[in-house]
Amino acid sequence: LSSSKQHAAVSVPAGAAPTPCRPSMDEIPASEFDTSSFDAKKVVQHYRKLVPLPQLQRSLRAHHAATRQELVELINEKYADFVSLSSRMQGVERALKPLRAPLEESAELTHGLQTKLGAILDQAGETQKELARVRARKDALAAYIDNAKILDRAKDALAHRWGNPQESDDFLREHVAQENVARDLRRIRLNLGGRLGSVPVAAEGPAAVLGAGVSRPPPPPASAFGSTATATTAGTTVGGAEGGSLAEEESPECQALLREASEFEEAFAEKLRERLHSLVSAAKRGWDAAVAGAGDASPGVPAPGPPTRAELLAVAHLSRALVTVGRSSVVDATFADVFVKGALEAATATCGSAAEDARRQASGGRGLDGSPGGTFGSGAMAAERSVLAVDLGPFFTAVQQTLLVEGAPILWFARRLQSSGGTDGGDMENAMLAVPSLHLVPNAVAAPVLRHVQKVWEKSVFMPAFPDIFAANYLHSSKFIQVVEEFMTRAERQSFAQSPTATEFRRRWKTQVYFSLRQKEAVKVLQAVAAKPLQPVGSVEQCAKAVGGDFWLEASAELVRVLHTIWSDRWYLEVLYPKMVQLSLELVAKYGKLVGSVADAPDTPGAGWDASSASASWATTSLPVRLSRVAADILQIISALTESSAPEGPVGSLSRLVVGRLPSEAAAGARSGLGRRPDELVRALLDEAVAELRPVVQRLEACILRSAAAAATPQFAAIRGIPALYRMLSKPVPTQASPYVESAMRPILALRQATAAAPADTVARWACQAADTAALEFSVQASQLLESTKLQEASLKRLGGRSTGGGDTQVSDLDKIHIQLCLDAEAFSNSAAALGARPEGGNGLAKLAEVVVLVRPAYEAHHFPPAQAAS
Repeated sequence: LSSSKQHAAVSVPAGAAPTPCRPSMDEIPASEFDTSSFDAKKVVQHYRKLVPLPQLQRSLRAHHAATRQELVELINEKYADFVSLSSRMQGVERALKPLRAPLEESAELTHGLQTKLGAILDQAGETQKELARVRARKDALAAYIDNAKILDRAKDALAHRWGNPQESDDFLREHVAQENVARDLRRIRLNLGGRLGSVPVAAEGPAAVLGAGVSRPPPPPASAFGSTATATTAGTTVGGAEGGSLAEEESPECQALLREASEFEEAFAEKLRERLHSLVSAAKRGWDAAVAGAGDASPGVPAPGPPTRAELLAVAHLSRALVTVGRSSVVDATFADVFVKGALEAATATCGSAAEDARRQASGGRGLDGSPGGTFGSGAMAAERSVLAVDLGPFFTAVQQTLLVEGAPILWFARRLQSSGGTDGGDMENAMLAVPSLHLVPNAVAAPVLRHVQKVWEKSVFMPAFPDIFAANYLHSSKFIQVVEEFMTRAERQSFAQSPTATEFRRRWKTQVYFSLRQKEAVKVLQAVAAKPLQPVGSVEQCAKAVGGDFWLEASAELVRVLHTIWSDRWYLEVLYPKMVQLSLELVAKYGKLVGSVADAPDTPGAGWDASSASASWATTSLPVRLSRVAADILQIISALTESSAPEGPVGSLSRLVVGRLPSEAAAGARSGLGRRPDELVRALLDEAVAELRPVVQRLEACILRSAAAAATPQFAAIRGIPALYRMLSKPVPTQASPYVESAMRPILALRQATAAAPADTVARWACQAADTAALEFSVQASQLLESTKLQEASLKRLGGRSTGGGDTQVSDLDKIHIQLCLDAEAFSNSAAALGARPEGGNGLAKLAEVVVLVRPAYEAHHFPPAQAAS
């Protein structure tokens, strides 16, 4: 088998003829013996199923012998070549033998030389590294000397006495020098690779200052301040060593200088903070004195007020110095401590007083609205509510009145210290006041207020235990953020919106829990109405005052009242706008299913019509009256949900309310024209809700028309009695319509009066459809009458020419019947036309006209007006 792998085909030896219908060795493909995938076991197993095993063995043995013989013959044929090749190889080996020893010796010498060169190269590398260390050390010492001079110069400048501090020139030169010292300290950090590490005051921010006053931050550990610096100094900044392989080297001189600079910087920053606090406090005292003594200033005495230009420049220099050394939060904390801390304490006291008044009022067993027990139950429950639920309205109002009004001291400082410049003077003076990276409004006003709320009312404000108070507080905080953002620049607003303080403040409000409670409350109200039989409201006037519309069903009034409540300030939260829209649509859908059950209620058509009374009318409990009022309620709701261009009024009131609450961000996106407008999407959703209510109205209309038709169509049975009035009685030609016409029109005319609660155009349409339905029945009865009289007239003629005439020999009884029928059809058509119905297409009035047109010639030939007939 191994020898056979080199052959593409195998011959079968003589005497081993293949069995008929069995594969022979000639039929085994050469690919079976491929060296890369040949497997003798698989080949035998495969062909064992096709060839008997003894025959397969004989074939393979014969193939092996034949292959072996071929190889022997090949060797014998090329024997001389093989011998010649072997002789030549022996000659080559004898020629190479003398060269083996010199080559081996050369190889040993080369290996020794390589070893010596490697040692020399390693020694050169070590020397290069040592030289790099020396250079790095030299550069580190040079950097140390240069930065030590800068530090000494900064210390000398800080220790310099600037003459009389009351003189403006010395006053400003001192603070300019302090700002230069800050720049020198920052330069030392950068030169020695030190990073502007954060200090505890920067990490805690103005909140810590407001909680415990401004305190000197402890210096950062020397290791944290210097380790990075030394590594950077040795690796890149100082030495510039090749490849930076000496980064692990440390410069003790630079470490010591950095520690010394850090300690000096801490003391310097504390001095700047104290000086800034002193200047800002003096400015606040001047403002307070100006407010307290307004109108009482004596002539010739300078009135207190905002700081002078020199003092403002000093504040700017100090603030820039602190920002330069990486302590902008110290500036924010200082302004917050001077201007915001007291305002927050006063606002908290005001809020506490308001809460105490509410608690005192609730403890007497009366609610916040003055009613016994209040809106929330008994006096004890109301008292517990007043303790757990605090209304932050007085707090935010007091804060805004103190800090966020035109002319407020902190806003005055913020505008003048902005990097965009102040409002006074030219561009150069504005540049002298600008403090880059300083954002007083978001960091010293907004953030401290939000953190103060989280700290003081953490357990009572952010959980919707009392949804009304939760919504009110969320609205108060949203309005405060909106007001404070109006005093920020665009960059400040973006930074504040992404700040951890604002993000954490928004996260704390459990708005999803609040929506779940509101959703359950709204659905519960509608389910309570659905559990009771549909009935009218107790007082239409009260309902109209509550929701601005007249509704007959209590379910309709409750739906509109709940929708108005959902979108009122008492419930609505801007962050929940999509969920509020979804809830409103769900309530409208539930209402549609509820009122749709009225149309499915079993009732006898025509019941409630009283034709025997003097003034025939529909009873107030009849099906058309009740269903028309239900339909009127649904149409009012459809009208309120439909878009309208009118700025006010019941039409489109709910649509305007929902679209008007669209969040400001979505409205801005709508104005930008990116994608489909959000207001269009909301109106499309409201249109879908309206589309779900319209089939309910159509079902109610069908029930109303069936009842009206059931009361009117029985009157047309009197048509069958017209022949009995004129045959063989010699009566005169009729000039008036039959009484049944008026009887048939009475239910339709009364329907228009009974359904006056619905819109006028809808009532008119109902009356026209009812008249048309009655006309269809009229046409059927009239057609049957004409057919029967035609048959009777033919029978009378067959009986021998009996006369069908009466007293008037010129007009036959048949003509009188036809004239009466035309009079009745004309009177009915005129009454229907008075309601607005017209014969058109294939409606009932058109079919009635088609029926009587066949007998119209007799009517036109013998009909006289009533006055002429009387004469």
